[in-house]
Amino acid sequence: MKTLCAIAALLGAATAGAAAGPAPASAADILRLAREEIAGAVKQEGEQAPPGHGTALSSTLQQRLDRRFAEAHAAVRPRWYQAARIEELPPVGDGAVRVYRVVTGVVTYCMTYRQDGRGPTYSLCD
Repeated sequence: MKTLCAIAALLGAATAGAAAGPAPASAADILRLAREEIAGAVKQEGEQAPPGHGTALSSTLQQRLDRRFAEAHAAVRPRWYQAARIEELPPVGDGAVRVYRVVTGVVTYCMTYRQDGRGPTYSLCD
């Protein structure tokens, strides 16, 4: 459980803005903590499994691992050769219909599509 809290703290620090305080955790720290958590969880599952059966991961453990890896993937920017990640954000008002955040290896920007049908408006996202 301590490892889960530590990973959550590192992910929170990695996704928080620069004005929030301390420097974000490095990818190596996140990977190290994730490996420790996986090893502990697999060991715990192995102890709970009946003798002679494999150590197949339970569905809740698998869901937890999938969620943690998805959070770690979202915390790291894509490399320059990888595809951009596009996320839909809630509209900010004043006639905006859809707002998308585009995260590339170089820059993060927002595309706002307005209700009046004009082309997208590009801006830098925080």
